[in-house]
Amino acid sequence: MKKNHLAAPGLEDLPREILFQILVPLPVVSILRCTAVCKDWNSLIRSSDFVSHHRRSNASNRPSLLLRRCGEAPDSGEIEEEFTLYPDPGRLSSSSSIEISSPFRANSDDPRRLRVFGSLHGLICLCDNYKIYAYIIYVWNPLLQRFIELPRPTLTYRNMGNRLYLESTGERPRRRDLENVNYLFVVLGFGYDSRRDDYKVVRIVYPQSAKPPPRAEVYTLKERCWRGIDYAERVLKSCDVPEIWSQCFVDGTIYWPAKVGSKLNYILAFHVSDERFSRIELPKELPGVGEPRRISISETKVTGSLTVMYLTSSSHEILVKKGLGSAEDSWEVWSLGRMTSCASMIAKPMKLSDLGCQVWGYETGAQLMLLITQRA
Repeated sequence: MKKNHLAAPGLEDLPREILFQILVPLPVVSILRCTAVCKDWNSLIRSSDFVSHHRRSNASNRPSLLLRRCGEAPDSGEIEEEFTLYPDPGRLSSSSSIEISSPFRANSDDPRRLRVFGSLHGLICLCDNYKIYAYIIYVWNPLLQRFIELPRPTLTYRNMGNRLYLESTGERPRRRDLENVNYLFVVLGFGYDSRRDDYKVVRIVYPQSAKPPPRAEVYTLKERCWRGIDYAERVLKSCDVPEIWSQCFVDGTIYWPAKVGSKLNYILAFHVSDERFSRIELPKELPGVGEPRRISISETKVTGSLTVMYLTSSSHEILVKKGLGSAEDSWEVWSLGRMTSCASMIAKPMKLSDLGCQVWGYETGAQLMLLITQRA
């Protein structure tokens, strides 16, 4: 059958430049649906140029929420993993949601071992076996249904033994010096380098024993390789990060709650563009400073501030750091008083959307409560 050249042109016949301008302002959910229209649309939406323009165009729009469910199926007992995209976090209804298939099932023996440790600009960072070695790391774009698996890190329990011990002490280690090196405490962070338009994953490795000293390495998506961070040991050897789940990226810097000695009274900062570590001291006037029962850290998207939730046995404070990047530390403290009903509370900010939605998970006994905060 011959093609009718007199037929009215459709959207698929639009010039690529015009189609680009039409699609860029659309919200995430609409873009996801447009990928199924035809191959040309799918190719355009998956291009790096379109992704970059879409991120900048939608930076101030209403955020969406990506929710992950993972657990045993009631009938078969098999582990199931589901991702659901909600265009409006205020209305978690199935009628407006979109199911996104998980690409990791074939890559992990148990999806429950996959942990989300960061998200930024529509990219989500996950790690397998997170609390032990953090060797398997993914960077995933759920909108485009594409992910990459980072190569194996260079700092492993094997080379954190003889070689690093020799470098730090100048002496060959004895057996008892290395017997605890097989266990590594790993902290991860995910950030964006605006100077180079590149995304970076930073990995901090604390051996269980005092020797060898902690080390850090960084992976950049453009260079596609791991490399060590110079002079990281100077800060890391005196600054421990016990809250491995709490990290956030604000204005070019990744932050973690940290302790110096036995007191949890600092914040460790990694300046992504400079690849440099520093530390920030929490206000000394905080009640019970240095000895909280729980501390977590996140970003306040409305003001672009660093927010710390600080829970002690007698009070619950929210700290907002003003003037990020300034020479002096300036904090605003909101005290919520004693919260006896939240004695077992676990406050963890889970930033799972690409446009800044914050999901706070509070666990009180068998009850899980989500508080979603977003731009006005």
